[in-house]
Amino acid sequence: MARAASIFRWAISVVGTLFLLPLVSRIWGGVLDRGDVANHPVDWIVTVLAAVTQAPGFFPALFVTIGLVAGVWSDWLLRKLDGSRASNRRAVGVRFCNLASTVQDRHSPGHAQWPANIHDLGPNVMSVFIQAEKLGLWTASFDELWARPDGGALLANYLKIVGTLLRDGHFKQAKQQALEFKAFMKKTPSAK
Repeated sequence: MARAASIFRWAISVVGTLFLLPLVSRIWGGVLDRGDVANHPVDWIVTVLAAVTQAPGFFPALFVTIGLVAGVWSDWLLRKLDGSRASNRRAVGVRFCNLASTVQDRHSPGHAQWPANIHDLGPNVMSVFIQAEKLGLWTASFDELWARPDGGALLANYLKIVGTLLRDGHFKQAKQQALEFKAFMKKTPSAK
């Protein structure tokens, strides 16, 4: 699942590269003019690209584009280095684990049957599922879990396993476990 920032970062990099090609060709054209490379087979391409650099506003556009490219890649690098993504994943993992404990406690004797026993937790479940989707994790359909007689146990297991992995910093394994849970849900449809 591609994030908008990632798409923008790559798109602006492509645009920046397209702006740099005419500049590089102009420099290469200077090499050709000196006679260092006689009868080069791509002279006409270099000439056309060098002509683009003569367009009014080319260099201001080039500098703005270079600034954008440097900015978006610096932002990406700083986000990687500051650990905010990892701490956000850990925080979501803690929420998963806490919610898993609550769901398991509600399945003990003395509580109503599934799903009435956790009906008040619905907004919390939806909230953590939204956070998980933002991280790129697969989550079960809220309505599908509610419709299954084993939905409570499935929900508690999903939250506990994936949450523990996230909390401990094992994002790839958490993502893999979520996909395995998806396969299990498809393999064992609801039996009412």
